Amino acid sequence: MPAPIILISNQRIKPEKLDAYRANYAGAVERFQKTRPQTLLHSAYLSPDGTDVSVVMAFQDADAMETHMRGLGASPQRAQEWMDFVSVQIFGSPNSATMELIKDMVGPAVPVTINAEPIAGYIRGSSD
Repeated sequence: MPAPIILISNQRIKPEKLDAYRANYAGAVERFQKTRPQTLLHSAYLSPDGTDVSVVMAFQDADAMETHMRGLGASPQRAQEWMDFVSVQIFGSPNSATMELIKDMVGPAVPVTINAEPIAGYIRGSSD
């Protein structure tokens, strides 16, 4: 079984936009939970000062990650009304099509780092 792929998107909330960010993110997560069964985790964490968010996603495999990213459509561009991408970290091996989607989504100025080689680990299911 291939190792899961983890993506962490670090984002900066624009001034006075936290409430809009929260509302839109909650709606997106509700949609994704129903339509993307191979996305194992999709969660966001707010910094103590309320200015930064880290979105953490885990995908069953590279195909699941690509399906998720392709399904975003224009959502990332709309979300930039509320936030800016700061950096993206990927753990695992996404395919080249997914990497192109991510680079197009965040733009050339945003660093994207990949740690591709897993050493050991697991993701426990919600029933474990």
